[in-house]
Amino acid sequence: MARDKWFFKEMDKKAQAANKEAITQASLVVVRSIKEHFPGSGIKNINKAGKAKGASKTEREANRSLAEEIPHIQTGTLKRSIGHDIVKDTSGNFEGHVGPKLGYKETHDGEVVNPTEGGKGYGFWLEVGTPKMAARPYLRPGLEREGPTILKIFNKIF
Repeated sequence: MARDKWFFKEMDKKAQAANKEAITQASLVVVRSIKEHFPGSGIKNINKAGKAKGASKTEREANRSLAEEIPHIQTGTLKRSIGHDIVKDTSGNFEGHVGPKLGYKETHDGEVVNPTEGGKGYGFWLEVGTPKMAARPYLRPGLEREGPTILKIFNKIF
């Protein structure tokens, strides 16, 4: 009986490690896909404050994204902020979180906490929109594009 308990405990550890590895690989695939699909090359002559120094109004207007488009690169801050975290939820299961590392926290039940922390909450608001601005989703399309690849990762590991 003790041997069976030890065996199942070891199998559980191996399964958790494999699950964490699959989630990590899947998260990295999605992050890469999101970063590769940002349109535009950014506005030249950006000063340290992130303002388009010397950029003409025509250049700024030409580089703006439209509603429901993936945001165009202006300074590159949003693109550079995309990353992933692997965390354990309250029941001990691993979760992969992909998104901007700037400006918002999310609880395990999906509730947004302090969305403008540090004044950098724009990544969240671009994704979901506001009452005055249509969404410009960039995370969901990356996840949707990579769905088949994610399934292959989990099928290979399990």
